[in-house]
Amino acid sequence: MSGFLEPLIVLLSPLLCLVIFGVVAYFLCGRRSEDENFMGFVLIALVAGIILVWICLWLGGAR
Repeated sequence: MSGFLEPLIVLLSPLLCLVIFGVVAYFLCGRRSEDENFMGFVLIALVAGIILVWICLWLGGAR
């Protein structure tokens, strides 16, 4: 059973990172009316999320 769960966790953890970054971006900037700041923060959150996905996949592949 653990052999089945490990790849599933490796696949779901990057998605979880992206969801967390999306929620953080929404709560920090969702109430602001300044669209430029919101889009900039969303781009930063997406880049950080992609980097986390890369790290998660690299760590998952290294095991």
